[in-house]
Amino acid sequence: MSNITPVTTATQSVIKLQALIAGQSAPSESLLQILNNCSQDVKSSLEAKVKQIGEQFCANYNNNANITNVNDGSASDFGKKRLLMGQTLFYKLLEMILNDEKRKKPNDDITVSLYTYIYYMYMCVYKDH
Repeated sequence: MSNITPVTTATQSVIKLQALIAGQSAPSESLLQILNNCSQDVKSSLEAKVKQIGEQFCANYNNNANITNVNDGSASDFGKKRLLMGQTLFYKLLEMILNDEKRKKPNDDITVSLYTYIYYMYMCVYKDH
């Protein structure tokens, strides 16, 4: 009988996530094509928000590492790996959502939808600030 702990569950979740996004770039060529086909330059806004959120994540991650007295640089590297994984997953999910919207409404411009997603992403991250 195995003893399942929160750490075990988290580790298994990370392994599954790594398998899900293995070999993928962030963003994929397919997503870049979708972004480039928008009537406005959504790509720049999206990349700026992802970068801004990523910088905040790294700063908070490093700040938490300093609180726990981990100052050997390994926490920063670990944080950057987690950030890259999160960004890749975000882009993968965004691509899936946009492809689904294009399938449902093939003649609609998805620019407004993308700006809405960017806005909500921004609001979710900064809701406590």
